[in-house]
Amino acid sequence: MQESFWDHNPSKKEIEKLFGGLKKEEIEERLGPLPHYGPIVDLYFLRRRYDKVEEYLKKMGKTWEWYIANAHFDSLEDPQYRINTYFLP
Repeated sequence: MQESFWDHNPSKKEIEKLFGGLKKEEIEERLGPLPHYGPIVDLYFLRRRYDKVEEYLKKMGKTWEWYIANAHFDSLEDPQYRINTYFLP
């Protein structure tokens, strides 16, 4: 099954953190074709569901090291996230 970002029920606040002030149509354009694993990983990272992050990283063939090195949303620069990611596998 091809998973959509929207299948994971992002809240308005989560959408704002991940996509700023973009409208749904603009977000759809940015998401591109299915599956949307990258944005799904970001969503679960915001939710601090690290088990799910790892699950989707595996589906993408990526590692935690790759994700942290390539993270693209501002909340990673927040000290509370830095502390949490320090202890991740």
